[in-house]
Amino acid sequence: MSEAGMYICVIENSLGKISRSFQLIIQGRNLDRPVFISKSTNVTRYESDNVTFECLFYSDSSPFVQWFVQRKSIKNIHKNEQQNELEFLKEYNPHTMSEDEVKLLTIKRLQQNDTGVYLCRVLNEYGFNDLIHQLTVLPDSERPLLLQNISSNRRHYISSRLSDELIILIGCIIGILLFAFIFFLIYHFRNEKSLQQTLLATRILATRDNCHRFQTEGTISTIIPSYYDDQSEFSRENLAVGHLIGKGAFGFVLISRCSKGY
Repeated sequence: MSEAGMYICVIENSLGKISRSFQLIIQGRNLDRPVFISKSTNVTRYESDNVTFECLFYSDSSPFVQWFVQRKSIKNIHKNEQQNELEFLKEYNPHTMSEDEVKLLTIKRLQQNDTGVYLCRVLNEYGFNDLIHQLTVLPDSERPLLLQNISSNRRHYISSRLSDELIILIGCIIGILLFAFIFFLIYHFRNEKSLQQTLLATRILATRDNCHRFQTEGTISTIIPSYYDDQSEFSRENLAVGHLIGKGAFGFVLISRCSKGY
């Protein structure tokens, strides 16, 4: 409270000076019970998974933290039946754990009887506050097929970090990319084969009347350039245009022959 008062800022140079004043008023704040930074969660996991609950808070004085669980079976979780008693799990002990350790509750290798309500209670000299996390543990047999195909150790590692929906989404994306890659290979192979057949037919027709002897051996990359060199060109007068053999969106196709002896 002693910092309250009028503060004046003065700026001065050879041409003069200016000043600005500020008034600081400090109001008292009532000390209160702990305030949570973390939010309540409702989590669903499968047997053998791991789960971690957070209990982050702010306290005006030294806190005392406790974790409890109120277990409930899967069959009765949606029924208004009498709740089980709160079961103590752990509490903050400054001699055996750090303050950060008690703010996290990790349960490994979940079983169905771990289903229930997990309560983090934080107390100080001004009162207490409770943060609730709900956990539902489903049988491993109900796990999506994609997750069942993953080895148990790897699934145990992944599921503790990613949700099942995200894992399924990643699997779908990988499947789509793999399908697209296979389709590209098939499409490329068919185009390559079609181009080879076209070049072979063109080479046969072109060499039949001795217009020009094209390269007959090699791959597409070595055959194609031989169709575009100067030796492949001849005068229009040496070309005899024949009858129409087809037409389409790109125009007409006529059978033509080179003059013999060219």
